[in-house]
Amino acid sequence: MTRVDKLITKLQRKPAEAAFSDIERLLNAHGWVVERWSGSNAIFVPEDDPGHVGLRVVTLKGRKVARAYIQRVLEHLDLDQKGGG
Repeated sequence: MTRVDKLITKLQRKPAEAAFSDIERLLNAHGWVVERWSGSNAIFVPEDDPGHVGLRVVTLKGRKVARAYIQRVLEHLDLDQKGGG
């Protein structure tokens, strides 16, 4: 089991919050990169399609990500448990 697989399993347990670095690692592993920051909002876009509508991840004090945004990321990557990921 790779580090990313372990991270997915950890995030699928629906923690109250997660480190932004974990969310960034997961998105980077799936080909998404930070396009820009706006305050506490990080906007991720697919590396191979910069014109794609961005995925916004809001941070708490720049370090943590709340459960709602963790779930949004998992759903967007089709890794939520309901989506069969």
